[in-house]
Amino acid sequence: MGKWVSSDGSSIIRVIRAGEEVEFPALVGETILFSARSSGVTLPSSCKVGICATCIARLIVGEVVMRNNQALTPQEQADGLVLACQSVPQTPLVILEY
Repeated sequence: MGKWVSSDGSSIIRVIRAGEEVEFPALVGETILFSARSSGVTLPSSCKVGICATCIARLIVGEVVMRNNQALTPQEQADGLVLACQSVPQTPLVILEY
């Protein structure tokens, strides 16, 4: 498992979009998009496989691992962009901004 700090491997995801914030628990080993949907939170998405780039967000705090990425360039990744449909949290707190 990644760089979990909490003893139970749990993580909180905070999303900032249009000036509003919403928080929900990350499901261990699951993507941010999957965890959001499981919590009743709607995030932008389309293909859900890392190709369309509809779910691009900027990683503000924390670390994630992307399972698949066919949409972001290495420079975009270096600039902090991630695909929520493919990003699995690796830290106890992950903050994304849309």
